[in-house]
Amino acid sequence: MSTRPKTSVWTVSLLLGCLFSFLAFVETLTWRIDLTEDQRYTISPATLSLLGQLEDRLQVKLYFNEDIEGAEHLMPARKDLVNLLEEVARYSKGRMVLETVDPTVDLVAARDAEHVGVVPITVTDREVGGVSMESLYQGLEMRYQDRSEVIPFLVPGEFEFAFSVRLAALLRENRPVLGFFSREPALSPPMPGLPQKASPNRIFEKLRERLGSRYAIRDYRTASADAPFDRDLSALVVARPEEVTEEEQEQLTAYLQDGGNILIFMDHEVIDPSQGFTVTPLQTGMEEWLSLWGLKVHPHWVYDQQAQVLPVGEQFVTLPDGRRARNVITMPYGLFPMLTGDALSRGHVVTSELDRVAMMWAHPISYKQTVPGLSAENLLRSSEKSWALPPDVNVSMSRSNLELLQAMASTKGPPSRFALGTILSGAFAEGAKPGVLVVLGDADLFHNRSLPQGSENAIFGVNLLDWLSQEDELIALRTRGRRSRELRDFYQESIEIQGGLAGTDVENRVIDRRAQKARISAQRTMAWSNIFFPPLLILLAAFGHFAVRRSQSRVPFVRGDSR
Repeated sequence: MSTRPKTSVWTVSLLLGCLFSFLAFVETLTWRIDLTEDQRYTISPATLSLLGQLEDRLQVKLYFNEDIEGAEHLMPARKDLVNLLEEVARYSKGRMVLETVDPTVDLVAARDAEHVGVVPITVTDREVGGVSMESLYQGLEMRYQDRSEVIPFLVPGEFEFAFSVRLAALLRENRPVLGFFSREPALSPPMPGLPQKASPNRIFEKLRERLGSRYAIRDYRTASADAPFDRDLSALVVARPEEVTEEEQEQLTAYLQDGGNILIFMDHEVIDPSQGFTVTPLQTGMEEWLSLWGLKVHPHWVYDQQAQVLPVGEQFVTLPDGRRARNVITMPYGLFPMLTGDALSRGHVVTSELDRVAMMWAHPISYKQTVPGLSAENLLRSSEKSWALPPDVNVSMSRSNLELLQAMASTKGPPSRFALGTILSGAFAEGAKPGVLVVLGDADLFHNRSLPQGSENAIFGVNLLDWLSQEDELIALRTRGRRSRELRDFYQESIEIQGGLAGTDVENRVIDRRAQKARISAQRTMAWSNIFFPPLLILLAAFGHFAVRRSQSRVPFVRGDSR
């Protein structure tokens, strides 16, 4: 009697048992493979270093409600958030304790959340017969020794940076101090129960707010021998200098030669868009001081063809069915350079992972070494298609003026590149301590109107001051995953192959037609390759498998010894 069926049942049972055991073992593993190019799902060395500095227990309380009926699409991202927190707790080797509470069902937790500043957001769900409102808690409170930090609402994609910044603040008893030297009006005196309001003339207040999460800000409106710049500053910001006196210049020199780090962003004018783009000259008082170190910020404007695009008008087009459609006309505003690609120094930690920096009415910077031992590096540059325009040109954004600026630039000879941000480092005098001086030829890039939430300019500013303050361990973490991958522009490549646009409209139309055909041809080639290439690979693999099996089948069978 055959026992094959019984053997098969035991074999299948054994395989299933092994499979279940393997799955149970894998479930207990704490490692994972991160295949992303920038390792965005891997705990960074900066976070691990901070966790290793813990000398006491770090208590982390997550205010989190799992029941979010009507917003189930948020569950995957929230699950990733919880997994990241648990992974960070594992890396802490027991020094971090994670507690999760649900304020929607626990009144004590709801009261604690309100007390520490964890604010829920309201999720709206439309139902039959009405609308339901659900509160979504996703905040974090961190306690270490006698200090605490709060993240009011966690964003999964920015969790690790937000967590690490708070952890770094908890590990030091006092925050590093940034000096801010400008002619902006002082804040109004604090009133009990009322928040301090900044004057509209504090044009760099948003930059201060972005820096305030990591640094204590100390404002200076003047400086003198009796009231010098404090030597405990991690860095000093000179924001749009105006009529800087000789005594203040001496204090800047003393601070720099004592090993200080200075960031200067300056303009030669003030432009008010609300008053018809009026240009008011600005006496900086910094020209002679900068020339001591071989630097000069020229009063000319940088006109760059790689610039921000602005709407300059509209036109109405009649469609075949008789309807009229509005078409918005846009033109690049060359006085607003958009720095991308190699315009940002890829060898410097401040800009290596940035996608772009938008400048406004920028001025070129030149450098000629006057102090031996100083090293210079260009952090920001314009594109290869840039010109310098005189400072008396009209800067309005009307279509006619944009066309005039473009024509004026073309008459200035061959284009060239201009330095827009320069770093000097080293000893600024014989026997002086090494210091760093960074000069940017534009102050409007840090103006309140230029720093919306999440803007690249704000990240650039914070990166730069982190580096100057030697707090650059989190820069890579802040910018991780922000740089976009560049896509090939087949249309522009074809135009460049043809030698660029010609002088007449007829020739330009011919070049444009050829470039359009080249772009369409390249796109079709890529599309058809995506369709045919994968099946072709499968067929090749099948033929290879068939060839191997066929060669093996030709090997004569040799009966083994049956003894």
